[in-house]
Amino acid sequence: EIVKKYGKGDLSVQVDVSSEDEIGDLSKSFNKMAVNLAYQREELIKSKDLAEATSSAKSEFVAVMSHEIRTPLNGIIGFTELLKLYDFDQEKSEMIELLDSSAQSLLVLLNDILDFSKLDSGNVKLESRDFEITELLASVVNSHRATIASKGLSITADFSDKNHYQGDAIRIRQILNNIITNAIK
Repeated sequence: EIVKKYGKGDLSVQVDVSSEDEIGDLSKSFNKMAVNLAYQREELIKSKDLAEATSSAKSEFVAVMSHEIRTPLNGIIGFTELLKLYDFDQEKSEMIELLDSSAQSLLVLLNDILDFSKLDSGNVKLESRDFEITELLASVVNSHRATIASKGLSITADFSDKNHYQGDAIRIRQILNNIITNAIK
């Protein structure tokens, strides 16, 4: 009966040691085993709780840092958008495009880090919205044009089809950004 209880996880029950023979020795061993197993289970529970608390603190830290970095980065992106409205010579325009592309790349990297943190904590939520794939693709390609040109490369994308899809446009943008960034490398 006691062994069945041990098998079900109840390690609080002890075997009565009523003799000093082999049965008594076996009973003592069972009791020691139960004490050791109970101790190990408590240590595992403590370790699990500590790991969960550490993971939660890491996720919270990443979220806070993401917000703190994203705020000035959005300011940089906003100012580069304003600078694009001015009529600069080609060299300055290319510099502004490179600045914008670099800031956009940092934003993508920041979002990737935040997504990994969300994946780790199980908090990823996919959105499902209507979007036009050609607009999304054009936006992603345009954000990389300066970097592509600065490396002497070129990119071609066909925007002739106007197809609407439903899905997570933010994640699709991240995937396309990653594909293009890797292709540039």
